[in-house]
Amino acid sequence: MSDGSTDIKGTAPENILLLDGTEASYNAVKSRLEAINAAGSSSPPTLVSKLFISGSVPEGMDQSELLGLLGSSHNYEQNLYMEPVKEVPTNWYLFTNGNSTLQSINLPQATKIGYNAFNKCTGLTSIDLPKVTEIGNRAFAGCTGLTSINLPQVTKIGYNTLQGCTGLTSIDLSQVTKIGNGTFVNCTNLTNIDLSQATDIGENAFWNCNALTSIDLPQVTDIREDAFFGCTGLKSIVLSGTGTENSFALPTYDTQNGLGNYNFSPENLFLTGVTALEDDQITQCRTWGKMTWANIYYNYKGSHSLAEATITELTNPENYTKVTDK
Repeated sequence: MSDGSTDIKGTAPENILLLDGTEASYNAVKSRLEAINAAGSSSPPTLVSKLFISGSVPEGMDQSELLGLLGSSHNYEQNLYMEPVKEVPTNWYLFTNGNSTLQSINLPQATKIGYNAFNKCTGLTSIDLPKVTEIGNRAFAGCTGLTSINLPQVTKIGYNTLQGCTGLTSIDLSQVTKIGNGTFVNCTNLTNIDLSQATDIGENAFWNCNALTSIDLPQVTDIREDAFFGCTGLKSIVLSGTGTENSFALPTYDTQNGLGNYNFSPENLFLTGVTALEDDQITQCRTWGKMTWANIYYNYKGSHSLAEATITELTNPENYTKVTDK
């Protein structure tokens, strides 16, 4: 999490804008943004490498005017730190044809990101949103350059939120309880994801995430249609295998297409919370999700606790008992 100190380094003095709660400071910030827009709209355009805005908007005034001077029709900043923002509006930096100007953004006080807020910002590589709890549909869709995203407090994520983020390799969504439909469609380089609190996986959530080789879903109880459609590399799924009162239970799934009916053929099913399996339970495991599971492992006994174990440890057959055909 950034406190702003790294964002201010290398920033030209005229682009360090401080709001002290007074109308005078607000007008000064507004005037500077208007000057930046005038220079940016000239030919050739003058871009601002780093813009740092700190402090709070005066009481009785809102942030909408400042946001309007920074949005998609006035995008002349490459790296933006903006403390006053509490909520990012819908379509704030939306670029239907792609935008390569904006490279990084840090909104330390924002708690909500609106629909399409950064849609197709292809130059965006880094996002720091330490207090955001809710992200709207398609907020970062098409951000092909995005490689780093900090979302430690997010609990709700919308549909197609990160669709087409081909540069993204890893993401921590450990506080999220529900993954929306199509959230990671065509995130073709995604290899690592933390979904330790998720209970629901939406339709087509990981569509064509072909670099994903394994995934841990310890709390998941429901997986919707074709969630892993086209995940050619996904061979191992980790579940708890237990429901209420530690009774045997597997997540429900779409009875027509299962987990994914195209180019998806997983092999290894790991059940971390199960210490023994009856014959009928083994039968359920073999065809769970309308798949054919060649290997079923249970009774996790790795050297690390489940809370501390890495995905590598959770998918190591040596840490389990393997079901053998009778």
